[in-house]
Amino acid sequence: RQVRKIDTVKCLVDSGYQHTFTFYAMKRKRSNSARLTTQLDQNDKPAAQPKSLRVRSFSHVDGNWPCHVYVSVQRDTCAALQRRACLLLKEEAETVFPQEELHISLSRAFTLREHQLESFRRDIKEALGNISSFQITFDSECIVFPNDERTTSFACALVEVGKEAICDVIQKVNQVMHAYSKRTYYKDPKPHVSLAWTPGNVTCKRKKSLVPYLSSSSSSEGDDDADCAFGQDMFLVRLVHMKAGNRSFIFRLAAP
Repeated sequence: RQVRKIDTVKCLVDSGYQHTFTFYAMKRKRSNSARLTTQLDQNDKPAAQPKSLRVRSFSHVDGNWPCHVYVSVQRDTCAALQRRACLLLKEEAETVFPQEELHISLSRAFTLREHQLESFRRDIKEALGNISSFQITFDSECIVFPNDERTTSFACALVEVGKEAICDVIQKVNQVMHAYSKRTYYKDPKPHVSLAWTPGNVTCKRKKSLVPYLSSSSSSEGDDDADCAFGQDMFLVRLVHMKAGNRSFIFRLAAP
């Protein structure tokens, strides 16, 4: 590391003599990783998400914790699929944004009081106790869904293989939701991953085909901590997440 002079200060000490103090600092050497980061193509980074365009599902109430149960999907494994979904949604809307956190919802958005969080977590863990990890694939067609308030529309890929397994998990979550007097998931579940979104209620008259998007060369099957590991054109669902405000809970499914 290199040393550089940053300041010189003259001051009086207790003895009455004037002393000069010189301050130095170590010049930090840029790491290779930092150089690589600055060289990244800015187009590959997710666009800034204008949160002001998103509308809350419910108003803020002190003491209420906004909650959601879901399966997380690795962003890098769906990069090509997401870019294609953005292009297709642009045919229906002027302003389109990629979804920041890819996931498959297992519940609607809901709220809990703080004293309910721990018991709800235990009940979800117990409900999922006998469910084994399973594989899923996504359909090669894109469909547009609005949110309940019709304030935002999402370009989504439906779960194809593994839909029954996902619906079984949704049913288990529904049982817990019902016990807490919360709205359960939709009666006719269509499990999906939201890839892009646009403000407003956009209706799409038909499904639109997506180009082939999965490649066996991008396998992450060896990552034990991955929620949905990619391998052989399939995602292996190992974990279920629950987010409650700034708290996160993870439930590991049993080995198949």
